[in-house]
Amino acid sequence: MGKKKRRLKSLLLIIFLLISSCFWLDRGSVIVYAATVTVTGSGDADTDTDALKDAITNASSGDTISLSGTLLINDLITISGKELTFSGGTLSGDIDGDSTHSTGDTPRLFRISGSGTEVTFSGVTVEYFDCTKSGDANNYEYSPIEIKDNAKVTVTSGTFQNNVGGEGGAMHVYDGAELNIKGGTFQNNRAENGGAILSGKWTDFNTTDPSQILPGKLIIEGGSFLNNIAGISNETADGFDEGGFRDIATVGNHVSFGGGAIWTNGGLVIADGEFSGNKALRSFGGAVFINHGDDNKIFKGSFHDNVAYKLGGAIYSEENSNTYFGKTSIYENNAGHFGGGLWLCPSGIGDFNTLGFAAIFDNDADLSHDGNLNAAKDDYIHPDWFPASDNTDPDASHIGGAAGDDFAIMYPNKPYYSASSSIRLAHQWFNYTEIKWQDDGRPTNYASGYYYKGVNSQTGTSDYSHSGFEIESSISESFETNGEDVIFKPGGTDADGNPTDYALALECVVVSGPGKDNAKSNANLKIYNNTAYWSGGGVGTDGTVTFQQFGILSWKKRKGVANYDALAGSSWELTFPDGKTYIINDNSSVDDNTYKPDSDSTDGIFKVKGLPAGNYTLKEKTAPSGYLLNPYEYTATITDEQAFGMPEVTVYIGDEADGSIYDYEAPKVVVELYKKLSDPTLTVDSYDFTITAVSAIDPNGLPITPIPMPTPVTESSSTAPAGGQGYASFGEITYINPGTYTYTITEDVDTTKKVTVVVTVYYDTAHHGQLKTTVKYNGSTAVATIVNGETPPSPPPPTPPNPPDNPPDNPPDNPPDNPPDSPPDTPPTPPGTPPGTPPKTPPGTPPGTPPGTPPDGEEFEEVDAYKFSQGAAMGRDRNTSDRLELVFIFRGLVIIATGCFLVFIIKRDNAN
Repeated sequence: MGKKKRRLKSLLLIIFLLISSCFWLDRGSVIVYAATVTVTGSGDADTDTDALKDAITNASSGDTISLSGTLLINDLITISGKELTFSGGTLSGDIDGDSTHSTGDTPRLFRISGSGTEVTFSGVTVEYFDCTKSGDANNYEYSPIEIKDNAKVTVTSGTFQNNVGGEGGAMHVYDGAELNIKGGTFQNNRAENGGAILSGKWTDFNTTDPSQILPGKLIIEGGSFLNNIAGISNETADGFDEGGFRDIATVGNHVSFGGGAIWTNGGLVIADGEFSGNKALRSFGGAVFINHGDDNKIFKGSFHDNVAYKLGGAIYSEENSNTYFGKTSIYENNAGHFGGGLWLCPSGIGDFNTLGFAAIFDNDADLSHDGNLNAAKDDYIHPDWFPASDNTDPDASHIGGAAGDDFAIMYPNKPYYSASSSIRLAHQWFNYTEIKWQDDGRPTNYASGYYYKGVNSQTGTSDYSHSGFEIESSISESFETNGEDVIFKPGGTDADGNPTDYALALECVVVSGPGKDNAKSNANLKIYNNTAYWSGGGVGTDGTVTFQQFGILSWKKRKGVANYDALAGSSWELTFPDGKTYIINDNSSVDDNTYKPDSDSTDGIFKVKGLPAGNYTLKEKTAPSGYLLNPYEYTATITDEQAFGMPEVTVYIGDEADGSIYDYEAPKVVVELYKKLSDPTLTVDSYDFTITAVSAIDPNGLPITPIPMPTPVTESSSTAPAGGQGYASFGEITYINPGTYTYTITEDVDTTKKVTVVVTVYYDTAHHGQLKTTVKYNGSTAVATIVNGETPPSPPPPTPPNPPDNPPDNPPDNPPDNPPDSPPDTPPTPPGTPPGTPPKTPPGTPPGTPPGTPPDGEEFEEVDAYKFSQGAAMGRDRNTSDRLELVFIFRGLVIIATGCFLVFIIKRDNAN
């Protein structure tokens, strides 16, 4: 009985140990997920503010702070060094509870700063924060949410409404920080610049110091921007309040104000979203103002019903900016004076690129759209709103006229410095609709398009006697395109060298093709029903705007398959989807109707950007010096997704997946000859031989000219010793074309002594584009031998009148030796012509799985963030201590201990 009890106790102990160890193991291997902390609004601003501060202070990176109800915030809250998500609920600065901006309300909400700081807003409402009520002298520099110093903020959903800021009505991102808008709504916000968001620090357009610009990065991939307001106004003497800020007398006649929804100093990407009902009061860019930056991109979205009181009803870009637009339709927009669709300032540059990636049509330029004119259009409603650069108000004589329903470009008349403007007018749209551009009125050379009072640099001084919107009473030199792209530069010359000393105002006329409705439905970016009081009803620019797609083709010229070095100096012909062929020269930046630029500065590596979707053919035009011209044509396809531009995708074209295309050095042949005397007792100092070209025929049976020859063409054999033979060779012959080349070698003193040499040049099918050669002497691959029986006779006269009719009287005593009995095997018959495509069809795009290292100059595409996070969740969580080693050690110890205990029990029982 005692044994049974002891065994039972032992068994229970073993079971306890095993269960305990398993429980401990399970606890140790469970991933500890980020916490969710809920903060509920209390109705008291002090309580709510302290509760939110405490939650942020106590949170760990990865935590979610869930907001419940409405939290009243009365103090600035700082977030730094953490990754946090805010979800749900409402953050309100309306402390007084009157749904208005009152003196006692909260001016600011968050300051988010520092590298490693990442904040996400999901489903949060932020409302009624007003930075202009702070009483701080710098309140015009503030925004309710400030993002700076390399921090990152993402908005996935939620509402930001009824907020007021100086720089950004809802948010301000700058100094290396990044803001990504993936969804949500920004509505009814106001700011002096950037009614909803300002990116970078506000500066005048002519400020170029990076320490003052402090650009951020603003990426908009979705969401809505509705009824936001930017600009300068405030209440006027007659009681009219536009809802803006400081009046015009306070700020003077400054530029670089505006951006009804967005104001940016560079780093802007818009990949989608809706912009509607936004306004720029007495300023620029009804929805978007771009002040700086070389790489602003607007790929996709909808811009409609926005208004700018000056320029750019939807979008305006300043002088030191470069902005790229995707596949765009600009239609049914309105301007009070110039360029109902698109307007270029006296220093503006526009490019519709290949295939006309801006379809511009059915826009209107008419005085009726200038909202500062009375009903009769003969006087101003508020002349003081828009003074001239000399700060004097215009009078009725400066009203001017209107021209250019679809497009206008001003004459370069900016005073005090050199300005230039230009436009590439495409002959078709992206949907292959054929169009033409024709006159629709014309601005005078005095017209600026951006002041009621004109300025003029033709005399080197400003001139305010003319209207800034002055138009010609008649057109002396008409303008019309006809089936070709045209580059026009006011104040320059046309393609025929004729002077173009005038501005342009044009309308677009459809000639044939799918037409307007098709262009609307197939555009990624739609800009319609926007209004500018002055110029650029859809888009206005003082900088550079380019309408294009964003496909990229790349290839690398290499010195044969065994050499990875890039080979400089080649040029190429690239045929576009519309059938037009352009030349691409290595490292060239020329971009016109004949050439496209190489965007890669590395010798021998080519990259052509801004390409539309479609099929491309590439063929080498000129090979580097000393190398063979590659005979093949290469093809690749850029898809719509690859041409969209976000993310950038490089398509490689060539022999290999990385775009390698091979060139080989031209083969060289040395023609040889042996000389032998039949009498072994004779010795001859030398014999002279001359090589002569007979014919050269290419694989198609056509003659090749000129026939390559060696230098020199006459050579002497070495001394033929008694019983031995001499040797002669000619200089190298270089071959650059396949074909059959025939030569004759003749002994100078005995012209009956001849050797026929045939050189066959052909492509090696195993190596793309490499030429190989075979040489035969009198039909044999063995080098020929000429045999003489005696000392050669004296040389003939220098220039005999005719060759001898009969052979010499004394032929050699012995016939020439026979050629070797067993010549080397004859090589296979070379192919006639190279195939039209390389033996191995090159892929149009890189393989799905990239090699271990990317192609030179490239980077691997970023891993999808969602997939990466899913993979991480299956392994170790970033908030969990790594206890796997300890787990395995403990498991082993438990098993060993249990086994030992079992052995002990068994031995003890056996002993008893």
